[in-house]
Amino acid sequence: MTRRPTGESIVWTALSSRTLMRRRDQDPLARLVLLLDAAATALSMQLAVWQHGLLSRAFDVISPPVPPATVLSVTVAAVLIWVVGSAALGLTRSFSLEMTREAVLRGLLKLQFGGLLGLVLYLFLLQAPFNRSLLALFVGNSFVLLTGVRAVVRRYGRLQHQLGTAQRRLLVVGSAAGAAEWKRRSEAAPLSPVLVGRVGPLEEGEQAVTRLGPIEELRSILADHVVDLVVFVEPYGDSGNAGAPLDTCEELGIPAAFPIPVPEAAVSAPELTELLDCPVVLFDVAPRRAEALSVKHAIDVVAAVFGLIALAPLLLAVALAILLTSGRPVFFTQERAGLFGRPFKMLKFRTMVVGAESQRDALAAEHNEAGGPVFKMTEDPRVTRLGAWLRRTSIDELPQLVNVLLGQMSLVGPRPLPLVEQQAIGGWHRRRLSMKPGITCLWQVSGRSDVTFEQWMRMDVRYVDDWSLWLDLELLLRTVPTVLWGKGAR
Repeated sequence: MTRRPTGESIVWTALSSRTLMRRRDQDPLARLVLLLDAAATALSMQLAVWQHGLLSRAFDVISPPVPPATVLSVTVAAVLIWVVGSAALGLTRSFSLEMTREAVLRGLLKLQFGGLLGLVLYLFLLQAPFNRSLLALFVGNSFVLLTGVRAVVRRYGRLQHQLGTAQRRLLVVGSAAGAAEWKRRSEAAPLSPVLVGRVGPLEEGEQAVTRLGPIEELRSILADHVVDLVVFVEPYGDSGNAGAPLDTCEELGIPAAFPIPVPEAAVSAPELTELLDCPVVLFDVAPRRAEALSVKHAIDVVAAVFGLIALAPLLLAVALAILLTSGRPVFFTQERAGLFGRPFKMLKFRTMVVGAESQRDALAAEHNEAGGPVFKMTEDPRVTRLGAWLRRTSIDELPQLVNVLLGQMSLVGPRPLPLVEQQAIGGWHRRRLSMKPGITCLWQVSGRSDVTFEQWMRMDVRYVDDWSLWLDLELLLRTVPTVLWGKGAR
């Protein structure tokens, strides 16, 4: 969870024509980075094919070359997987000198591991012969090329910064105290920008930043100095009051920034965005990249389609077994709380006798083992013999792939509670609703019914606060042994 440091917190944005000039998720450099990643990935595969040909001629143990059509198909898949992974992991920022080498290396290692898993899955679905040695050569080549490209570009950027070509030059418009604060901030920055000076009213006493003139001379000062960005502080810190100075910046094409103080008590990280064409500061307890959420949704849809097709025989067999042993209905539907409390009908195989809901309140009064507003009972008399087996194996949850396909649920997310139970939950527990509910979750792989209500809620909130695609992958992998062993299933 991202937390701001102590002391006054400030966010700021460059404005042009009184609208956001550039949003974080619209950085054109990010697209260039993705293009370079795509080119490096494709080149890595071609190098692997060439290296594999040399090795196959030198050693008899190396398998013969893969057909060109298969290589082309796998290359296209690899490029897509690596580009999507690069965007999801935030590696579009890895050319920035402000991102440490260690962070870049960790991101690239995660990309290689996740990309390899995705490529193996693609090859499994493709059912075409593909040499493991060729795959190993490709993974090694791609890591070397992606790392090398970033190292060269970052080295070039650092050289430019040392020469002053890429070093940002700031001009502060406002009070001496405000200029001194920005001088302190610039000196503490990893790549210190240059403070050209201050424009504003004449003030007595020591000046931390050289005063270049009054606000009326801003146009001529900007013409006489190299300035990349103008920072407006008090008394001109409000874009609505800056008036003519802001018009001057816009006319000359120089970005203008307005610091925005944010509440110190907030634990959420501020993000600049637009709401109905108005620049706003968004506070999100667990800010998530739009591209990563898009990847999560895409994985959900693809996995739900493949899952429903692959599991169709099992689903039909279970439906027939329920019909023969306990009659209709085969499915149990119940209104559950979805994203931010949106009600939806969750689908499950019926595991209880018909009319079980009418007996719930009487059983909950004396036999509830869960604590809190939710109801759990180890030896629930309403569960059928077949239903008990379906619950232990979690097969009763498989119809929820339909909910995933409809966008009401995700593969991974906090388990959706019945509306009555969710409405009884208050306070920080309700933060679990800020992510789409899922079929599996941290609670699901940590004991389920063996976990107390308070522990359950903390796990859900931890998932929301720490969410990433890697956490989803980890939970999916942990779900398999949990289901096989039936840990905590009731």
